[in-house]
Amino acid sequence: MGISKTWDWEKNINKEWLEPSMESYYFANLWKKEGKTRVLDLGCGVGRHSMLFYDYGFNVTACDITPYAINYLKNWQKERNISFPVIECDMLNMPFKNNSFDSIYAYHVLSHTNLEGFKKLFDKIYDILDIDGEIYFDVLSKKCFLYSESGYPKIDSNTILSQAENEMDVPHICFNYNELIDILKKFEIVNIKEVHQYDKTKMDNNEIHFYIHLRKK
Repeated sequence: MGISKTWDWEKNINKEWLEPSMESYYFANLWKKEGKTRVLDLGCGVGRHSMLFYDYGFNVTACDITPYAINYLKNWQKERNISFPVIECDMLNMPFKNNSFDSIYAYHVLSHTNLEGFKKLFDKIYDILDIDGEIYFDVLSKKCFLYSESGYPKIDSNTILSQAENEMDVPHICFNYNELIDILKKFEIVNIKEVHQYDKTKMDNNEIHFYIHLRKK
């Protein structure tokens, strides 16, 4: 059975989650140059990337599972007197029709499911992307501390349940390169990078992600 869960935004919001990621600027410029216009901010959180893509002139749709995050973004829209669809939904049960988007941005989101859920999710992503549509997302590597050293319970061959205070029992799915290639074989792989992110504030300093850019064939 596919599962998904996210952390409690009300307890975790800080300035970091209000500033767009560096990668979002790159993809806003790239997709604008490619003539893409319909972007889904999948797992939008409080809306930092939704706002960025809106400011770049995209037709934005934002979705997230967390009511607090959805309300935060709607209030942010009111403050700016702007409007675009903001939808509360589970990423495993998105209400979008086939070919609805030509671009999807999903930053620090798609790891929060189990293996069955991840496979189901990418079947849906394939359907809602238009031909030549692209997605940028990240997932954890099995080399990361959470999977390889934390001792947290595993619920399948790829998924651990975090026991950290700020995300208790939130699933984190982790992959090696070959596993990803197999699951994503319906897509054209534009780029995959495995990145070790050093953070001096963390004791383990072993947060390793795959950053993945795909195109629908």
